[in-house]
This record gives sequence, structure tokens and C-alpha cells, in this order.
Amino acid sequence: MKQIIFVITILAALSGVSPVLASGGPVFIGPIHSEGQETLADCGAFQVVDVFEADLRITRFFNENGIRERDIRHFSGTDTFTNSVTGKSFTRSFHNNVFIDFDESGNRIQNVNTGVGFRLTVPGVGAVFLDIGRVIYDVDFNVIWEAGPHHFLDGEFDGLCTVLA
Repeated sequence: MKQIIFVITILAALSGVSPVLASGGPVFIGPIHSEGQETLADCGAFQVVDVFEADLRITRFFNENGIRERDIRHFSGTDTFTNSVTGKSFTRSFHNNVFIDFDESGNRIQNVNTGVGFRLTVPGVGAVFLDIGRVIYDVDFNVIWEAGPHHFLDGEFDGLCTVLA
């Protein structure tokens, strides 16, 4: 979710990049830094708050007519998962890529997310919250295919609530 919000937030800022710049090859944008927090889960007695820092780098490709064909967006940063009542927290890194393909008119066709969206492994416990692998979204951000564990995407927060209790 944070990637989708982050992407939407920066789209307006990036819409002014001219295809003319792409005549000699891809256009490189960033890094663009973002920080924020959002509530990930309701664990009953407490909320899980994610305080994140993220950097975005974009490589934008155009066809010979200057029409954007693909963006490769590389996200990296940290998530700090925090119990809203006790303050107990874990900080972990993430890194993933989003491949956005466009049709010949420059309209987005689909997004393919790959890599680590969320990852929390706890010594002695193991993997408790993972959103890793590959997810393909259509133009309306409906999931059309997924591989790998996607606890966030599938709304599976039991492990995260347990280790933060």
C-alpha cells in the first residue's frame, strides 16, 4: 500500500519530465525521498503503525516517437513496525521494483511488483510478516496474478500482531 500511495504522490511531480529528454536513451529520475507513517493492522488491544523511510529511483524508457513505453521504479528503505500502545518495535529494510508498461498511446497497461515489500523475521521465531515475490496488477490495481507470500496483500496480520504484543 505504501508503494501505491508513494507512487501516486510523486506522479504529479514527475509528469513534467519531457519525452524529448529520452531521445538519447532512458531518463533517470531520483532519488526521491519520502517519509511517513500509516496504520497497517488492528490487533485488538493495539494498532500496528508502520513508520517508513523510502527512496525511489525511476528509469523511464521511450519509443522512437517519444512515447513512454516503460518505467522501472526501484524502491528501497526501512519499515519500523510499532505497537501503538507499548512502543515495542522492529525495524527492517525493504527493496523492490515496479515495472510499469504503457501502450502505444502512453496509457498505463499494468504494474508488475517484484521483490520485498514488507519483511519481518524475528530471531527465535522466524518469518512473521512477509510481502515478497511478484504481483501483477491491471490498470485499476486489481491483482491478476501473484507468487510468493503476501501477508499484507492478503490481510494476514496474525504473526505481526503476535510478535508486537
